[in-house]
Amino acid sequence: MKRKLLSVLMALCLILTLLPTAVFAEELTPPEESGEQQEEQIKEPSTPEKEPDDPEKEQEGEEDLQPSDGDPELPAGDGEDERDPQTPEDGVQDPTGEEIPENGSTSVPNEVPLQEIILLEESAVTMEQNGGTTEYDSVSAAIDATQAYNKDTNKGLYTITLNENLAEDVVIPEGRYIKIDLNGHTLTNKESHTIFNNSTRITIVDTSAEKTGVVDNISHGRGAVYNNINAAITLQGGSYTRSQEASTGSDASGSNSWYVLKNFGTMTIKDGVTVKFSDSNSGLYSSLIGNGWQNSSAAEAGSNGEPQPSAGGKQAKLTINGGTFTGGQITVKNDDYGELTITGGSYTVTAAGHGMAGKDSLAVAGGTFTITSGKDGLHAENADDSSLGFLYVADGEFTIAAQGDAVSASGALQVDGGTFDLTTGEGSASVTMPAEESFAPGGMGGGPGGQNGARPHGGPSAESGTPPERADSSDGGQPPEFPTQPAGEEPASAAETEEVTDTAEDTVSQKGVKAEGALTINGGTFTVDSADDCIHSGGDLTVTGGIFTLSSGDDAVHSDGAVTIQAGEFSIPYCYEGVEGLSVTVEDGTFEITAYDDGFNAAGGADSSGFGGGRPRQDSFSEGSDSFIIINGGDFTITSAGDCIDSNGDLTINGGTLQLTCSGSGNTALDCDGSYAVVGGDVTTNDGSENNPGQMGGGMGGRGGMGPKRPNGEEE
Repeated sequence: MKRKLLSVLMALCLILTLLPTAVFAEELTPPEESGEQQEEQIKEPSTPEKEPDDPEKEQEGEEDLQPSDGDPELPAGDGEDERDPQTPEDGVQDPTGEEIPENGSTSVPNEVPLQEIILLEESAVTMEQNGGTTEYDSVSAAIDATQAYNKDTNKGLYTITLNENLAEDVVIPEGRYIKIDLNGHTLTNKESHTIFNNSTRITIVDTSAEKTGVVDNISHGRGAVYNNINAAITLQGGSYTRSQEASTGSDASGSNSWYVLKNFGTMTIKDGVTVKFSDSNSGLYSSLIGNGWQNSSAAEAGSNGEPQPSAGGKQAKLTINGGTFTGGQITVKNDDYGELTITGGSYTVTAAGHGMAGKDSLAVAGGTFTITSGKDGLHAENADDSSLGFLYVADGEFTIAAQGDAVSASGALQVDGGTFDLTTGEGSASVTMPAEESFAPGGMGGGPGGQNGARPHGGPSAESGTPPERADSSDGGQPPEFPTQPAGEEPASAAETEEVTDTAEDTVSQKGVKAEGALTINGGTFTVDSADDCIHSGGDLTVTGGIFTLSSGDDAVHSDGAVTIQAGEFSIPYCYEGVEGLSVTVEDGTFEITAYDDGFNAAGGADSSGFGGGRPRQDSFSEGSDSFIIINGGDFTITSAGDCIDSNGDLTINGGTLQLTCSGSGNTALDCDGSYAVVGGDVTTNDGSENNPGQMGGGMGGRGGMGPKRPNGEEE
């Protein structure tokens, strides 16, 4: 408006300089039109009237922006500005409030029409509500003219459209119902956060054909979007950057390190959004997106500058339905009081730390992830509460090269689907397997077989180990709710750095898919080449389906508890041991295994079966627990330098087809320390040990002690 007023004043001055002197005034030709007609010619064209929207109908195309019936009523206007932005004032006024004289006077010669002189610039910002349009110098000025949403008196959406690049710090008050259209332009901060949101109905879009709209921040310790506690914002378009980000590491952090997006309320990111640091720098010191409180105890004490959360609950909720995300120390980082759900998007991550991290939980129901990380690829960890640290994957495409674990959870981990191409460390070929003579010999002199086909004592029934119901992701990939924290318990807290805390005493772990708690795999395609275990559970492991191609410098599949496999296709061309657990129950599946030691192993006590990183280590099992192997079905083709199937407890075969070849001296195709029973199935060994496991002194018909070939075809 100020620019238009200035243009009018300058044009009037120009006209006055063209007026003839009084001597020649009588020679002027009077205008052909009347003063009324000329006034109509000079006046600015009015905005065509729009038919008012039915207040009870949602605006077309804005279904997701309109408040639902379940939305809480927001407070009425807070008295900040009582002006009605829908009603432009009559006439044109100068800054003093004096009305400028109308331009229909006969003192203006018709030979110089006013509209040919005045070249009005487009206003910096236009704001529309219910068909009325007003012009402003800035986004902030437009927001100052808005009133709070009220379902009875002010229900319409304010649409603020940028018409040029602007530099300002935008603060959105509580209660506003606003859509900001970048319209292909750039909004840059001056000294604070570019957009600081306190309202619950804010949407940012970019309607330009080129999709070149940008929200940028150039200040140290500030972000492009800061969504405050109890606020809600939806990003439907635009690029969000920190163009001056220069950090490359903690030792060279530059002067501009911080998140691009920081959320303490509710933030939804949809397809069409791009989030990155500068075009020339991936920002390896700062995380790209932060959700929740870095330190809950400090936040509760109000000592870290973050908003103080109220007690309990996941108050920071970040949902990513789409978009493109590049860079960051951690690309998406979920902290205390944070809930992170990913249902889509494209993620290109080169991270010095974890690729994507959640403290309490991380849920992924879709998306494409290309991650190169100095630590874990996908990481969920709460070092203070072992009941937290959940990781859930329903679907997605994951290509991960990690110097730590590719997929890791300090609590439970569940995979219902997805495609995984995982490499950890330098892969399985980097691990030197021990010489054959260093293998521990198989157990000699197994116990007598079971009588009359009876199941060995101490083992579970064939029906045991039923997995939990598979999550229903047919609604677009929304993951199931994780178990809630026990009532009355406060979330754990600990002082930590900006990066998710790792346990100090941890040695480098380079596993493919790892859970410290229970691990459940209900489907998916897994191609894993890992220096350590490919699939690892610190609790029980349940597999109900999936396709697995596993090359491991240690165990292909390992559980510190019970292993239950109900179905699946397992191709394991290279490993130390194929499948290992305290107990192993197989209902069905196909297994092609080549192992340096045992194909299947149920271990009791300390088991020196691990050679991850080239160093033997012991997997500890409870000596007092019953170890057993039960095979109820499946197709098995196993070649091993150790025992093909080795149970340090009972061994029962109720069905299935087993082709077993033991190639190592001092070992047998079948070995058990407890009772042995073949109730059904078809068992063939190269040493006759199916008749007397552990007694035939293996190696007959085998490969003379030759170890398996590495994945590249070279012999060890």
